[in-house]
Amino acid sequence: MKHALNRMRIALNVASMTDADLLKLIVSIVALAPESALITVPAIAASVAAITSKGAAFKSADDAVTADEEKLRNDKTAKLAARGAIENEVTSLAALVGTNAKDATQVASMAFEVRANPIVAKAAPAVPDSIDVVTPKKGRGRVKAAVHETGKTKGRYVAEWSPDPIGASTWVALPGTGKSRTITGQSGTKVWVRFARVRGQLQSDWCTPVLVTIP
Repeated sequence: MKHALNRMRIALNVASMTDADLLKLIVSIVALAPESALITVPAIAASVAAITSKGAAFKSADDAVTADEEKLRNDKTAKLAARGAIENEVTSLAALVGTNAKDATQVASMAFEVRANPIVAKAAPAVPDSIDVVTPKKGRGRVKAAVHETGKTKGRYVAEWSPDPIGASTWVALPGTGKSRTITGQSGTKVWVRFARVRGQLQSDWCTPVLVTIP
């Protein structure tokens, strides 16, 4: 079967047209086609008749969608207003219940729950930066180890010592909570010392141990 070739290229891309643009073209075709010389072509006349019928169906469907969209916008606006009103009323009732209820049971009897206090995780104190070793100018058998502090902030610390070498269970607590400890022992003895910062019930990790030789 041979197909007739288009002699004139029509500028048309219906896929890129909006509904409004397509409806505008349909109205123009229906209005102009009856006066065109081409309407005498049977195939064109039949196509124009089909466009008239199908265009009317498309216009009706488009009008229905437009009406539905307008109704949806109005319904959404009404819903937002209704939600705002009920939120205010529920909030007001919750405040009244909180003021008048004597315990959680009475709160629950009104379908509410008592708010639990949030558990705030507290960070452990910072690990001491370093340890200063102070050898006394006079005397033997003792040496002082102290956390190196900067600024005016004074911390609380726990401390431990261990004989050399360090073992799995060689650490022994040094009494006190200040930044320094005095370690005593036979002159020439080597011991390890470490500190951890304390704040309330929280304790930092232990700092890097320092090897101290008792003078």
